[in-house]
Amino acid sequence: MKKSKKPLIGSILIGVGIIGAFGIPSSDSKAALIFGVIALITAGVILLLIGIKQNKRINEEATSKSPVPTSSPVSADVDGSKSVDMLPSHQNDMIKVYQYTEKLCVISGEKDPLPYIQDKANKGIRQIEFEFEPDNQFDSLAVAIKLDGVKIGYVFRGQTQDMIHDFYHGGHEIAGHINTFAPGDITYKIAFYKSKAKCRINEVSCKSKRFVENTYAGEMLDVEYDKFEDHFITHIDGEEFVLPKKVAEYANKYFDVPAEVGENCESLIFYK
Repeated sequence: MKKSKKPLIGSILIGVGIIGAFGIPSSDSKAALIFGVIALITAGVILLLIGIKQNKRINEEATSKSPVPTSSPVSADVDGSKSVDMLPSHQNDMIKVYQYTEKLCVISGEKDPLPYIQDKANKGIRQIEFEFEPDNQFDSLAVAIKLDGVKIGYVFRGQTQDMIHDFYHGGHEIAGHINTFAPGDITYKIAFYKSKAKCRINEVSCKSKRFVENTYAGEMLDVEYDKFEDHFITHIDGEEFVLPKKVAEYANKYFDVPAEVGENCESLIFYK
């Protein structure tokens, strides 16, 4: 991502303003010239400060980027009673376009995976892998679920199983983790990712002055739904921004979705 040129432009304006201040003649137009110099220097200072802030955030974002995680962070919720969400909405060029919470299919008669899941969760391990079993005698489309290399169950037949096959063969990414777990009731979360190049683009105008002043082109934001106020919001540096109603056409009420700040910071770009 390119750094902002505002610090350079701001510095030039300040320099021109200072040089101009020494060249103001003693005349009737002196007041107007002084006003112009002050305006020039003020504009330069504002651009300089905004640019420094934007570049700092660009640097922070660049250093924080990493691939879709291969191991889950330690969870304090080791009793398995509460839902957790460890799936990022975006990572580098990958965009989360769908996310579901599913029940684990445990094969009757096989060893109960709950003690193993509890032990791994206590160690902060929840990330799961999906493995195809084309030779499965009951279902050639069977998708096994593994936790730290050990099979704990399967994906139920239906939409999610079909999507896993479609995304895999389409060259996309899939990630998941154990969510809640109790006797006879184990759930997992699964997310489907696409690269920006393979997503459909939807752009929404967002020309709020405050929004423009607090974002930069190319920045990725998490958009979430406020069910109490019935609108979509995003947070930037701790400040909440209410987004246009049109965002509802592209954002999801069930999980955070990413949006990219468009050119001139006057729009939001959604990928699907």
